Amino acid sequence: MFLNIFLLILGCASGSKSSSSTNINKIPIKSLVIDFEQVDKNDNKLTFQVEDEIFDNKSPIVVKTSTSLINIQDEVEILEAKTISGTVSVQDKDISYTPGENRSDILTIKYLEQNQEKTEIREVRIRDRSKTCLAVYIAGDNNLNGSDKLGVHRSDLDFVWLDLQEMTQVSFDSSQLSIIVFLDLHSDSEEYYSNTIFSQSGVYLIENGEVERVRNILYEPNTGKREQLEYFLKCVQSFSNYEKIVLDLWGHGLSIFGVCFDDNIGTDEEVDGFIASDGLTPLELKQALDNCDMNISVILFSACLMMDLGVLWQLKDRVKAVSGSADYVPGKGSFYGNTTFPGIVGYLSNLPDNTDDKDIAIEISKINYNSFITEGAQLLRGDVELFLTQSAVDQTKIVEVRDALKSLLNYNINFEFKYQLTDKVSHDNTLFYYQKDYSNPQSTIMVDAVSLSKFLSQNATSSEIRNKAKNLYEKLDQYVIYRKHIKNHEDIGVSLLFTRYDKRFSVEVIDLISENEFYKITKWDQLIK
Repeated sequence: MFLNIFLLILGCASGSKSSSSTNINKIPIKSLVIDFEQVDKNDNKLTFQVEDEIFDNKSPIVVKTSTSLINIQDEVEILEAKTISGTVSVQDKDISYTPGENRSDILTIKYLEQNQEKTEIREVRIRDRSKTCLAVYIAGDNNLNGSDKLGVHRSDLDFVWLDLQEMTQVSFDSSQLSIIVFLDLHSDSEEYYSNTIFSQSGVYLIENGEVERVRNILYEPNTGKREQLEYFLKCVQSFSNYEKIVLDLWGHGLSIFGVCFDDNIGTDEEVDGFIASDGLTPLELKQALDNCDMNISVILFSACLMMDLGVLWQLKDRVKAVSGSADYVPGKGSFYGNTTFPGIVGYLSNLPDNTDDKDIAIEISKINYNSFITEGAQLLRGDVELFLTQSAVDQTKIVEVRDALKSLLNYNINFEFKYQLTDKVSHDNTLFYYQKDYSNPQSTIMVDAVSLSKFLSQNATSSEIRNKAKNLYEKLDQYVIYRKHIKNHEDIGVSLLFTRYDKRFSVEVIDLISENEFYKITKWDQLIK
């Protein structure tokens, strides 16, 4: 289905082509850098905590180990503490610091121990004061990491590697932008990554070609679990209070069935020739944000089929704007930038003050769309000419869209294409998806809500239905603030997914719709010609 068949042509996920030749193998491999924010500062000793995430009873937990910052055994008197950046000082035996622009720094501590003056020098991390955070949640434990069915790593299909190259080759001002990456790799790629800084799953900070691993993960992650996303979000929160957060959900996407699918979920079961996978459902995304009490400026879906009303509705309370595609996404996906084109990273690192979240989502959509058109960015003519589309939505308008759609769905609508709508809505007002009469088990129907409402407003036989469809179209027109399709369809922006539950995905999909409630769709492709 979507996860494997369309990898080469339709992508169904993220990854990006880079025109530069940044060599990740040459990035220095550092041990974990001490986060000075976690240092317990007192009169006698300085201790810090190293956080490792481990797997316990099928859930990730964080274990904190306390160790001494400086090599001392007895009580001491701190005389001086300073850093190259000048952000650390001692006053009245208390060490304080001012957040600075430098991620890494050298801390020099002078102290008295048994009446002898001693000096310790350590590399520490000073918490950033970046205005914006790009948090990238990379679900690479699948064929996007270059794994084929024979268990062989193919670097030409390793979209994780290609995107890491882009992130490490773009120069930017760290006072303006932080890039924090959660990375999960496929086992087939272990040897390929073994001598690089990205040799294991973990949380990384990236800046101007420099990479530091700031969290170890001591078990096999599952990016399809809500708890795993929550762990990453808490890591993001721990580094700074950002003015803007762009959360990039990178991986395979399948509308309401989930995003960031992970193939390594403890089973080798195959369904219809595909490995069972676990993905984050829209409800799990909502729960993760709620549990972290976290509001997001923009969610970027570097994944297929995620600009669906059933997905976007669940994000209405926590996310200001969303960028992504209602159709398939080429394997090379989001464009972070290179030495010639600044891409998403370059744009985010130069945001003017008080930039509106909606404008950020629009610009990200433009960057991703144009990257496949512009020579030297992500030129990929063959497949994108069929389906390339990008859109951005203003989440403050989605309730109005829901109300207009709900009003329209109270009618059975019949017209020449025999498009029938039921009078029922689904669980928790998430009325944007229904079961379909699955007479053809090979088909999955994606319907564009914008073009559907426009069509009904012009062609429905009932004037009342035409008026309600016109109202929906007008609300959608305000909601979808950017839409671009390579075939110049003006009214394509967000989708409605019509499909059955697919057993190959081991996600729990909320399905409170009885078997006799369905959309029956025929010849939808004729509606957009």
